[in-house]
Amino acid sequence: MAVLSWTLALMLASSLGLPMAARADTCPGGSVTVTGSGAVLVPADVARLNVGVTQAAPRVKQALAANRRIMGRVITAVRRLGIADRDIATSSYSIRLEPPQPQARRDARPTQYRVSNNLRITVRDLNTLDRILDAVT
Repeated sequence: MAVLSWTLALMLASSLGLPMAARADTCPGGSVTVTGSGAVLVPADVARLNVGVTQAAPRVKQALAANRRIMGRVITAVRRLGIADRDIATSSYSIRLEPPQPQARRDARPTQYRVSNNLRITVRDLNTLDRILDAVT
């Protein structure tokens, strides 16, 4: 209780505008620390999905075409389920060259180009979430 009284007295003195030197002499620790936390729980009203398509082929043009074709189907499917264009955004896109595996094995895979395209889809009507997940998988 003595510490609380001292702290309240110090806070009151500082609000009255006493000189800094006078306040520093009366506070044994030299500081006041306040800590707090809070939490708010609300029902979910939006879902954000990360959906990706990855295709590999010996030529970059083939990998790009395959990826574009499949991602086009995904985008068409979610649009048909009511997802607006503003809620479909590319989150990452990459083209990576994968060199051949060591020739120690006879079935070594040749050089491949791997194209990855990832979307972030915002679902605002959670009643459609199951149908959207079915459409993109």
